[in-house]
Formats: sequence, structure tokens, C-alpha cells
Amino acid sequence: LWPVHQANKGLMLETVRQVLTRTFHARGDSPVVLSAMLAGLDDKALYLGFARRFAPYKRAHLMFTDPERLRRILSHPDHPVRVLVSGKAHPRDKLGQDILKSIVQIARSPEFIGRVLFVEDYDIAVARALVQGVDVWVNTPTRMEEASGTSGMKAAANGVLNLSIADGWWPEAADGGNGWTIGGSQVYGSHELQNQADATALYRLLEEELVPSFFARDGHGVPAAWVQMMSHCLATVPTLFNTDRMVSDYLDKAYRPLAAHYFAQQGQKKAPAREAAKEFLRIKAGFEKVRIVAATTVELAEFKVGQHLDVHLEVD
Repeated sequence: LWPVHQANKGLMLETVRQVLTRTFHARGDSPVVLSAMLAGLDDKALYLGFARRFAPYKRAHLMFTDPERLRRILSHPDHPVRVLVSGKAHPRDKLGQDILKSIVQIARSPEFIGRVLFVEDYDIAVARALVQGVDVWVNTPTRMEEASGTSGMKAAANGVLNLSIADGWWPEAADGGNGWTIGGSQVYGSHELQNQADATALYRLLEEELVPSFFARDGHGVPAAWVQMMSHCLATVPTLFNTDRMVSDYLDKAYRPLAAHYFAQQGQKKAPAREAAKEFLRIKAGFEKVRIVAATTVELAEFKVGQHLDVHLEVD
């Protein structure tokens, strides 16, 4: 498994080199900057991949919340870490474009050049190379806003481990042995506080778990514990998250029940639908007449935040 992954990583790095070289030459960009970026493509490094649409809720900028702490993680002399970022923002998504622009600027800064690399012209070929070749797929959406997370599923199907917020598909997939979950269940009302908490949890996982595990090698130079997680990932994720299941779920949970409901309605000349609509209108028309006559609760003087509160209503 490890030799196969290393071969995929080699193909990925070659793709990244070609894309960087082509795009720099196409716009007449600095050969000095290009040379510094290419020099950072260390095949011994731990590679973190973040490639997807640059919608603001996906928080591509989260990893860069504390630049100094991230710089220390990426620049360790014996345990090098690299971040590969790719993707596009919608033409009308100004905030997404600004996030993308800020990461491009970070990738060109003296502190991060060659350690954070933005791969332009994101397409199927680039996506294929990244989901096969990186060591870790990073997913950092705002909680309860990720619909699914198919890029992480594709990465997992290649033995790539996921490092993800517990949102979208990951709460169903994560079992503690096939990847890592960023942060706990605490949700803050402030976006700024949530970003700080999640970024801190992300850095801690990198420093205390991912980097040490990846660079803990046996006598053959293989990270045995890491490869065991890759093997467990392949055994647990693709078997559950695949197109066969998707199609069968749509068929069994949506199309067949809806078809049966349609034919039942047709058989009764849509009478049940008309009765349901009539009842809905009756409730809607009468709801404004409902009155709360009285409300009582316990004495609030000693009440503390988080305690259970009983409220009794008299409703007419």
C-alpha cells in the first residue's frame, strides 16, 4: 500500500510542477518565485490537500488563522509539511475570490513560499492528481453548512486520510481510525470565536498527532501506524460511500415512495391531496386566533444559564 501511495505522490508532484511552470510562463511571471516554489516540492514531506470550490463557508482561510504557528509546523527541518491548495471561486462570489487571492499572496510570501503552493487552472486532471497523491485531505467548512463532501470520499477511496470538521458526510464516516475530526461539538455564536477554536484544534492535531505519526518510521522507512490507518480507511469508507449506494438510496428512499404515492393519489382522483390542502388552509386561517391566556414558570432569581426551565402555558 505504501509504495503505491508513494508512486501516486510522485505523479501528483510532477503534475504540480507542470502546472506551476506552465502558468508562470504563460503570464510572464517571476522565474525567481517559480524556482522557489518548485524547490519546496519535497517528496519526503507530509502533504495536506485542500482543493474545491472557494465558497466562503468552506473556510479555505482557516488553516492560515495563525500564520506563525502554521509556519513552525511547515518548516520543521526533519518533519517537513506542505500545503497544496487549488480551486476556483464563482465569478459573482467576491468574498470567495478575496479568500482565494489572500491564499495566493500567502503562497508567494517569503515565510511560506515553497511550503504553501496554490495550483492554478483547477480541473479534473489536477483534482485527480491531488485526491490520489496528497497524504491528508483537509475539510474545514462552517458547521451545518456542508451538504455532503464528495471530494473527501474520493480521497478516501485512494487511501488518503481525512482531516475534517464534523459536518457533511464525515460524522457518518469517521470512526477514530480512518482519519481525524477537527474540534468538538462546541458551537460558538461568533464566527470569529468559532474560527479561532477550530484553527487551534487543527494546529493541535497537526502538531500532536498527524506529523508525529507520519514521520514515525520502521526499519524499512515505512510509517506503520499511518499505513494501518490508510488500510482501515480503504476498508471502511469506499464500501459505504459509493455511487451504488447513492443510486440505491435515491431509488429506495425517494423515487419508489414518490411513485407509489403518485399512483395512490391518481387512484383516488387526487382526493387525499385536496383534503390535505383544505385542512392546511383551515389551520392557517385559524392559527391567528390562537391566544396564550397565561404563562407561568419557576422563580428566576436563582436561575443559571444552562439549567432546565419549565414553562406552563394556558392556550385558548
